[in-house]
Amino acid sequence: MFFCSNRLDKGGEFLLLSEKWLVKRAQKGDGEAFVKLIEQYENVLFGVAKRYLGIEDAADVLQDTILIAFEEIGNLKQPQYFHTWITKILINQSYNLIKKNNKFSYHYSDNHQKLLVEDCEEGLELENLISKLDPVYRVPILLYYYSGFSYKEISIILGEPLGTVKSRIFRGKAWLKKEYTKGD
Repeated sequence: MFFCSNRLDKGGEFLLLSEKWLVKRAQKGDGEAFVKLIEQYENVLFGVAKRYLGIEDAADVLQDTILIAFEEIGNLKQPQYFHTWITKILINQSYNLIKKNNKFSYHYSDNHQKLLVEDCEEGLELENLISKLDPVYRVPILLYYYSGFSYKEISIILGEPLGTVKSRIFRGKAWLKKEYTKGD
């Protein structure tokens, strides 16, 4: 029996089993299985891309990511890391577009914008500080705090050692805190 659910049972078994099963089917050329995988993650992936690029560019990068993932899924060695793998493709495509356009901007999600409206002055200050943060620190912070990836997943996505990811997040937070409290 096949379970394709975005909800987890007590131990997260249904999602994990269905994802592994779908990945294996997609690797064997099952287009419908690949579509189901993409449906599970498209909103999350779009949200990540939108934070880096804005809505129009995010849609283009997501489309490119899906195409690359479809062509390369046979190279994925560990099906349980599909989400991390496809996010890495998305981040790489986003970086390529940023380099091509020679700009980096950060765009808040709709939910985060609602919080900004409620506390506009602090939100604008934080937005300004995040935009000034060196990308070496900004990217891991955004992946961790805004996209919900674990340190290990960020390490895989960025191709950096786990300790490096942890220290970059720590240093980035320390810099943000120092700069934020300067105004007090």
